[in-house]
Amino acid sequence: EELKQLCTKARELKLRVIGDVVFNHMLVVGSCHEWRHAQKDPGKLKELQQRLVQQTPMQLEDFQWPWLEMSGDNWDNENRYEGWGSGEWSELRYCPRVVQLQQQHLQLLLDAGVSGIR
Repeated sequence: EELKQLCTKARELKLRVIGDVVFNHMLVVGSCHEWRHAQKDPGKLKELQQRLVQQTPMQLEDFQWPWLEMSGDNWDNENRYEGWGSGEWSELRYCPRVVQLQQQHLQLLLDAGVSGIR
């Protein structure tokens, strides 16, 4: 509702609101240190994975596994498409459910009145 109001007011002022979307990752549910630790501790890994499932509409298989820290050389090598940004951002994989949820998100933005999407 607030976004709709913002878009309406922006149009009145001859401004445009552009939605900036990121399709490959979602939220941070643990620090890079926690994820590193979880690679050697199955209990900690399960805890972090549960956080992902509880805090998103996604299922566990919607995320990119295994976890790979995106830092150092991994920023600029063949792993750059597989890693979790800074070792914290939850990386999504390409699959029908992720595509469907992203399309729904885009439609919500358009229905709210954004003028475009980047």
